[in-house]
Amino acid sequence: MIKKIGVFAIAMILAGCASNSKNLEQMVQNEVVDTQKPLTLFVIDTSESMTKTDKHSGLSRMETAKKNLKDIILTLDTQKTNLGLISFGYVKSTDNGKDVCSLNTDIKATANVDYFNAKTELLQAQKDSYTPLAKAIDEANSFIKQQPSKKVHLIIISDGCDTCGGSPMTQLKKLESENPYVEISTYVLGYEVEEYTNCQLDKLGKYYDIKDSKDMAAALNEIGTKLAITDGNWENGVYSFNINFDFDSSYIKPEFTQNVQKLADYITKSGNKMQIQGHTDNIGNSDYNTHLSQRRANAVKEKLIELGVDSSKLEAVGYGQDAPKADNSTKEGRYENRRVEAHVIK
Repeated sequence: MIKKIGVFAIAMILAGCASNSKNLEQMVQNEVVDTQKPLTLFVIDTSESMTKTDKHSGLSRMETAKKNLKDIILTLDTQKTNLGLISFGYVKSTDNGKDVCSLNTDIKATANVDYFNAKTELLQAQKDSYTPLAKAIDEANSFIKQQPSKKVHLIIISDGCDTCGGSPMTQLKKLESENPYVEISTYVLGYEVEEYTNCQLDKLGKYYDIKDSKDMAAALNEIGTKLAITDGNWENGVYSFNINFDFDSSYIKPEFTQNVQKLADYITKSGNKMQIQGHTDNIGNSDYNTHLSQRRANAVKEKLIELGVDSSKLEAVGYGQDAPKADNSTKEGRYENRRVEAHVIK
């Protein structure tokens, strides 16, 4: 009886997985992909080493990568780019009993952020699995041919060498040569990679030496900003409300409410905590400006709470005139400095 119950439970789990997968695909079954937009293609390592713990987040490398990936996706503007996903690090047994390196083609191209992040959530690091990075790049080549775009941004996150006998560099050169009319840029996040393995990964493209979760978030934000694919309110991981307050005022004008709503949506979906930072120009007394900037930060915090954000996710800090963004010697610069920004608390 125990064995039967166990088998039944496994069958129910598998049926649930199949049902969830089917429901996810229904989210994009009628989507028409605009191939005139660039394709940002994430290639994610799910090999066994990704089960190790990230020293900053306290989560596994896999869960850390998923969290950072989902966060950056929420800051992107899908009017500017499509999204693709390949995960690699799987082992599949052949008929003769030998293991072969395999991978998953998770998403070819979509502009549906909820679908992308739901698929990302399903990624799991595989026990006793290998790192078929070369095969993943070859799969990216197939992607690009099937979904031709004028620009492709290839972003690789991996914590080690190819362990399946392939050559990532050879496959990348093949990808570039077989798609001569596609502008391809490659970014590699080497995640806690041993120094001796850098010789492989750092030759593939712009290389980021990632030590922990904070490094990964910073790198992804930098890439998104550099490629100009983020939402206009985001720059290098900082959200600007673009609420330019009137002189000596903390009143949020109605036309800026939409910008506050956008951050409210981000916090709700990401679960991140945010520090709301208030700033002023340099007109007047420094102490007074510090209090004024605190009032502005508080005003935005209260508006976020009014829009449904949990107050425990927010802290408000006034920085006064000490962190200008523009030149205070001009009227335009002072107007720009009367601002509020939001920073993710890591």
